[in-house]
Amino acid sequence: MKHTDDSQVPGETLAIYARLQKGEGREDVTEANVATLMKLAERDGHTILQEELREWRAN
Repeated sequence: MKHTDDSQVPGETLAIYARLQKGEGREDVTEANVATLMKLAERDGHTILQEELREWRAN
């Protein structure tokens, strides 16, 4: 699997990811950024966040 490189991720998405790691920012998740956010969570070993994002995308 190709690893997500922060330099290729929009700054806004990285900011959302940082907030998600703190338990905030869920209202900023969109169809446009959820896949990238999931990849970042997987890369960093945040399995719970990754699962929450997967559930968000399914709804």
